Amino acid sequence: MAFHGRRADFLMQCIASLGLGTDATVLDVGRSPLTNLVLARFPRLTTLGLPLDDTLLDKADQLDSTRVPHIVFDLNAASTASAWVVPAQFDLILFNEVVEHLRIAPTWVFRYLHALMRPGAFLVLQTPNAVSLGHRVQMLVGKNPYVEFALDAETGSHHFREYTRSELLGHAERAGLTLFEHRFVNYFPARSALLRAVSTLTTAVPSFRNGQTFVFQRPG
Repeated sequence: MAFHGRRADFLMQCIASLGLGTDATVLDVGRSPLTNLVLARFPRLTTLGLPLDDTLLDKADQLDSTRVPHIVFDLNAASTASAWVVPAQFDLILFNEVVEHLRIAPTWVFRYLHALMRPGAFLVLQTPNAVSLGHRVQMLVGKNPYVEFALDAETGSHHFREYTRSELLGHAERAGLTLFEHRFVNYFPARSALLRAVSTLTTAVPSFRNGQTFVFQRPG
């Protein structure tokens, strides 16, 4: 939460601007400590993702599974429509800091999420900006901005692929979603003196910022 605090604040402001009532049905893809913030606003909350493993979760971050139902589905399997789990349709889907961890073309994932959205529903996606100024500077000085995979890592915290705005917009549109809003935001704190120095240069060029938030809508 220390690293993601500013992103969480921006997310909650973005959700509030959509004007949904507290009775809205919400799906949070990828249960995390931020799920608690969403639950405080939307009691009709469901989560979706891999099977929950209590040994991997901080006890303070766990949610009561009887209060917050969890849909078990691996998004890496979304290319097989017959495998989709679609128990209901939702007014709002939160898809934050997940797409960069997936080993599948986002179009498939967006098509699955489209099936989980009511007509007129919103999908909020947050993900790093693949071409942020920080990434560009690191490459210029000969450093790879991405974390190297461990030899035994297939999943986990690694980013398999980060995306540009135009790439994700194309994937979403192919799945039948329309863009409602997009913002570049510096909500990730700089991890080094070099990145802190260049972050001030992103004020004039939004596309150089390190994070981005999309709001997509399923046409009514």
